[in-house]
Amino acid sequence: MKLLLLDRNLMWTVRLKRAAEAFGATVEVLGKPPESVPEFDIAIVDLGVPAFVEAIPQLKASGGKVVGRSGHKETELIQAGKAAGCDFIATNGALANNLKAILARIP
Repeated sequence: MKLLLLDRNLMWTVRLKRAAEAFGATVEVLGKPPESVPEFDIAIVDLGVPAFVEAIPQLKASGGKVVGRSGHKETELIQAGKAAGCDFIATNGALANNLKAILARIP
């Protein structure tokens, strides 16, 4: 599985990358929206960065699945992720602690 992380938060990026690599996924981290979308199976997008939310339709058009991440009380970000087309939205902690199980639920 190839994961694409669109994230600027170093703490979450490191945690998610380590968790993904622990179950054999390859991970590419981008600190800004891609000009051309690299090949990926699932992208995890920090919904707290408006430019990343705006990139969700482009990511979806490439054929991959998109998981939005935010804090559990950030309802505006969760709504923005849904409106942009995320296939799944998870809290920061859920992704960090249960990444493999969450990704297995993505169709």
